[in-house]
Amino acid sequence: MKKVLVFALVIACSMVVPAAPTIDCMGCHGSTAPKYPILGAKLGYEASVHSIGGNARYSNAGGCQRCHTNEGFIEYVIMGMDPVAYNDYASRTPVPFINYPSQPGCFTCHDPHSTGDMSLRTVKPVTLVDGTIYDGGKGNLCASCHQSRTNIAKVMPTMTAKSLNANWGAHHGPQADVIAGTGGYQFAGKKYTAHTMMVNDSCVTCHMGQPDGRYGFSPKVGGHSFNMAGNVHEAEVINMNACLSCHPDVKQVVGTPLYAIKGKSDYDQNGKIEPIQQEVQGLLNKFVNKAGNGYFQKLKPPMYTTGGKWAGPPADAPYKLEHFAALYNYKLVLEDKSLGVHNAIYEIELLYDSLQALDPKFNVSVRP
Repeated sequence: MKKVLVFALVIACSMVVPAAPTIDCMGCHGSTAPKYPILGAKLGYEASVHSIGGNARYSNAGGCQRCHTNEGFIEYVIMGMDPVAYNDYASRTPVPFINYPSQPGCFTCHDPHSTGDMSLRTVKPVTLVDGTIYDGGKGNLCASCHQSRTNIAKVMPTMTAKSLNANWGAHHGPQADVIAGTGGYQFAGKKYTAHTMMVNDSCVTCHMGQPDGRYGFSPKVGGHSFNMAGNVHEAEVINMNACLSCHPDVKQVVGTPLYAIKGKSDYDQNGKIEPIQQEVQGLLNKFVNKAGNGYFQKLKPPMYTTGGKWAGPPADAPYKLEHFAALYNYKLVLEDKSLGVHNAIYEIELLYDSLQALDPKFNVSVRP
């Protein structure tokens, strides 16, 4: 009778516990045409900011761990990518430091020794801090970190100059918010353009697109470098392969790492219609510029020095809501780093409304 019970228990367990995945070691580690080009991916990754950014050590505590360290991100995925749960865990006493934290690497995004393949750890849609759902396919894994961590609508009512510092604002990688057309301070009475995702797998499609003849081209552009541009044979070159499906005639602005996608209007009001990235840069220059006459440089007291550095204004600076809102939108667009490529209309709307808030006489006739 005991033998029958044991046999039945074994059968029951075999029905509940999934079989371990078949792991094809040679698919990654084989020297002859492996299924997954691990060495080539590693070559590109070594040129990426994820690899050489050096952020793991100083971001080894609090909510920073979940994106700046390999170990923290894996823990975050295990927790179901719930920022509230993770922040609760990370704020415990004593602080849960990671011993010997490591930079994000291959096994941050992939778990081949558990899954048996090089699929991503997660492609779960991401809930941004303001409640917006970001669903960009494989790019969801990128968006889980590349997002603002500040809900400016909730922060603004209690803002004072005392809260400001050089790092205040949207977190340093708010690309998911910008792509989704959210995350900025939206002024009352203004309409903002909702964004439609036009690219399957969002970030992955563009930033990991392989340029023609990639390995002869440069492992520092495209692929696991995630870089859209880089120096190749002493010239700045842009990877445009992923752009061609929507912009078949796209070219590079000669001598710059910019796309020659012409703006629809003279948004920066310098007397000529330029490529959209130059138009957005022109608008950013109205806030802070090398000449030292940007709006934030002329404030009393100034937020930025004439040289363009954060001025560290006093805690009792008499700034108003429009100053904080404009600063936040300026930093959101600045930290996005795409100069409009990710969502030009939304960024221009935010910058125009911020400039008008700082200067009611600012011409907004060509606001999108």
